[in-house]
Amino acid sequence: MNFLSWILTTNKGNKEVNVPVSWSGVTLKQYAQLVTVWDGTDLLQLFSILSGLSVKVLNETVDPALYESLEISTRFIYDQEPPFKKAEKPKTITVNGKTLEVPANLNGLTIGQSIMVRQEIDKAKNYEEVMALALACYFQPKYDSTTEFNSTRALELLPEFENMPVVEGYGISVFLLRPLMNRGQTIGSKLNLLITRFLKASSQREPT
Repeated sequence: MNFLSWILTTNKGNKEVNVPVSWSGVTLKQYAQLVTVWDGTDLLQLFSILSGLSVKVLNETVDPALYESLEISTRFIYDQEPPFKKAEKPKTITVNGKTLEVPANLNGLTIGQSIMVRQEIDKAKNYEEVMALALACYFQPKYDSTTEFNSTRALELLPEFENMPVVEGYGISVFLLRPLMNRGQTIGSKLNLLITRFLKASSQREPT
């Protein structure tokens, strides 16, 4: 089971909520938000990222089972080793229902693609924020069955790549971004720090 689903009661009525309970259900966009937005201790903020509900909405809920739901649906963050860090490169990826082949010998980004991604890296706080863009740029010609890179089309396809499971897109995007990264910098190290911080905070929340 990758998702926990239930009806959340708020002051505006009932809302169906689907929250990942394993890394397999986390998207690239959520992963980027974990690294960029989450402070590593705020359980409500973490749940907001995973559920797509704003912290304001969650603060206004009248659901007495909310805290239990928070604990259950966020436990995988520190209970499970992120599998995508050691996963092999997939042979195919699925984008908007379309299957795209991942070359066995994966080439890097073209100069045009690299420039577009580099510009976003310069504006980003972390490399994780541009992982989906790197994929959108690389796979756009394959998606459109062309040999030409189109930056406008890449941006149009970006939401589809943001919604890709991180377990599927992580390894490819790291490979594409590595030549553009500054020396000594890595992807994933901040997540390790946040998980350690969250584990410590969670142990302090548990009743003695």
